This record gives sequence, structure tokens and C-alpha cells, in this order.
Amino acid sequence: MLSGPVSINRYNPAIDNDRRSGEDRRKRMTSLSQMMFRGQRKTIRREADQYRLIWVDRYNPTLFFLVLTVVLLSMTDAFLTLFLINKGATEINPIMAYCLSFGPSMFILSKYVLTCISVLVLLVLSNVFILRIRIYTKTIFHYIIGIFSCVIIWELFLLYYYY
Repeated sequence: MLSGPVSINRYNPAIDNDRRSGEDRRKRMTSLSQMMFRGQRKTIRREADQYRLIWVDRYNPTLFFLVLTVVLLSMTDAFLTLFLINKGATEINPIMAYCLSFGPSMFILSKYVLTCISVLVLLVLSNVFILRIRIYTKTIFHYIIGIFSCVIIWELFLLYYYY
């Protein structure tokens, strides 16, 4: 006769005791420090979950590079815009024109904060598959980088030929 609890472990049948606590760990909220330093989820494993909002704990280093590139391009755009405005140009973005009315430091701060919030939302939603346009949200980073690059090239063109 066997004494004590016996469990069948499908991953390792040699283990005869069950290490599970009975509590479903997925029901607990994960703290920010746990997500940043001890998280293990890097990707979505199940195909059925690819069409849902799934949180991951660790992000790909390439995604970090894309985020950093977007923020740096945004700040480059902000400084070039201020330089062009000092030369006589006008800001055509109504939100940024309003922020510019409070001064250049408020303009740069608001541009930075708005960019960081937008990038953070895209980062959190980076594994979401958008059915209508049939791409993952993380692909949008590439489009944003392309758009910012075109804007910066245009600003450099304006600086070189007109000012």
C-alpha cells in the first residue's frame, strides 16, 4: 500500500510529490517590479491567444531599440522644429502649437511626454494582432520611424534651402 499523496506528473513521472499549492497563480495581480525583474513570459505561445490582449513580462531587445529610436527621432523633430520656428516657420500641428504658446521648454516637455505615453501604449499592446489591417501592433513602430524620418528629412531640407 502507498502512503501519502501520490500525483502523476506528466512532465516528469519520476517526481512523486505534487508541488502545486492549489492556488491559481494567474488570478493574482502581478506587481510592476515582478514584471520588470522576475517575469518569464516573452512571447505568446498559444495560437488561439494571438488574437487576444496578452501581457508579457519581458520584451525583445529589438523592440527596445525601436522604442528608443522613436523617442530620439521625436526629440530631434522637436529641436529642429524650434530651430525652424526661430527662423520664421510656423507649427502646423495644433496641439504642439498650443504647447509652443507656453514656451520652448513646455513644447519639448509635452512632445517628450506625448511620445513616451504613445510608445508605452504601443509597447504594452505590441503582441496584439490587428485583424482589420492584418499586422501586429509592434509593426507600427517601423511605420512611425519611417514617418519621423521623412519629417526630419523635410525639416533638414527646409533648413538647407530656405534658411
